[in-house]
Amino acid sequence: MTIYETAFNSITSFSTFGKTLNTIAIFSDLHFDYSNRKYKPTKANENESDFIRILNEEYKESLVLLAGDFYDDYRKTFAFVDRLEREQIYGFFVLGNHDYWNKGKFSYHEMIDLYKSHTENNCYFKLLVSGVPYKINDILFIGDTGWTSFDNGKGLIDLSKKFIDLPEENQIKDFTYSQVLDNHCKWIDYANSILESSSRVIVLTHFPMFGISLKKKSDLWWSSKTRILETKNCWKIHGHTHKNYQEYNCLSYQRGYEDQLDKLYFFNEMTSYDYFQCSIGKLIKLSDSKELVDSKKYLMGKYYNSQQLSSTNEVEIINVKKRGYIRSAANKNVFVELSANPKRFINKVESVLKGYLNNVYIGYTPYKGLTSDEITSIENSLFILKKSDFSDIREYMTAAVIAGYVWNGMPDGISYMRPLDDYDIIRFYLMFLTIKKFGLTMSDVNSVRKNPKHSIKVGNVDVYIPMVNNYTLDPEEVQIELRRTMLLS
Repeated sequence: MTIYETAFNSITSFSTFGKTLNTIAIFSDLHFDYSNRKYKPTKANENESDFIRILNEEYKESLVLLAGDFYDDYRKTFAFVDRLEREQIYGFFVLGNHDYWNKGKFSYHEMIDLYKSHTENNCYFKLLVSGVPYKINDILFIGDTGWTSFDNGKGLIDLSKKFIDLPEENQIKDFTYSQVLDNHCKWIDYANSILESSSRVIVLTHFPMFGISLKKKSDLWWSSKTRILETKNCWKIHGHTHKNYQEYNCLSYQRGYEDQLDKLYFFNEMTSYDYFQCSIGKLIKLSDSKELVDSKKYLMGKYYNSQQLSSTNEVEIINVKKRGYIRSAANKNVFVELSANPKRFINKVESVLKGYLNNVYIGYTPYKGLTSDEITSIENSLFILKKSDFSDIREYMTAAVIAGYVWNGMPDGISYMRPLDDYDIIRFYLMFLTIKKFGLTMSDVNSVRKNPKHSIKVGNVDVYIPMVNNYTLDPEEVQIELRRTMLLS
């Protein structure tokens, strides 16, 4: 019995041993035996070890999805999957067309049975083939090589005569056009049956599930039109083309034949961003509920330093004083816009956030520089700003600063911001009041400096009243306002 004849009415639950499924890492077309587009099997072990190290350092808490094409030799792919299992990497993989290569000893179906037998006792890293779905929580995971339909949208194209140009002609026993098409059709029937009956599915294939490039007949080996259901209850993840795609709920992050070691770091050796950040993707889980529970507690616990300035030691006081108005310079335009047109400010922040979250299916969105915590922080900040409630200035100004990162087009900086303290809150609030009182616009605000003639005491720290250009508040009204808002005791 081949895998295609297996009944799929039995769904296996896949335990992640208590790990929460917040991040799904996506890798494809690693081709360990290639470096800089040249076949270099002697370097494969080094490339593979590097990849395993990255998984252990960066993705140990993630579910890892591998969309095929690891080696040009099935035995090496066996050994690689065995290593993932030993390393206790959680995830699923499908076979790429290269992973079947066996110098003509076995057919596709025989290779599938070999892979199934070789991995059937795996506890951590599972093979996905037609007929064998797995379930984690309420998400079904299904997958297969996927194959191709040889359909360019105008009907089937017989490429049987062109197959002599493909390496599979010599690498796969009984390699035929009809066999590939039959494999594809059985996979599509299986996938559609799952998509029709399940609400949350992640589909993993090697061959694409939509037509990417169909200009030439030969393109049909790389992509084709398929009959897979166009539904919103799934993410469709694929490889094979050596190009990255994101179209609706189709997603692909592929390495191709590039060297694994030369691009370890995306920026420079001082950063923690490895090269997988730009060519390897992640799906991150969003909150299942959009209800914002206790926004104040969430934001203030994360982005506000509640330590009173009066309790700081002399070194800390000096450090606070050194900050001066440097931080204000990055926020002056935020407070101008928030003062003059809060609705427009909020609309822009929502628009920028939507751009990061424009593809959300089954509660997951592609990682684009924002974490789940950052998204939650932005949403909670918007909730606070929309209330226009100034009864708690600490809450309002913290929300304004966080939303300001988004307004300035730098939402990925939120995680790196220093928590605000009362020194920041008071300076920002006084700047906001000055802008509001004098009705200042963007063209009016070029600089924010301290007024050396007027300051107020906060704990052991002198906070100078800001001068926005040459506009400044009266010290007496500042005292009254800060006491009214309980920023001064």
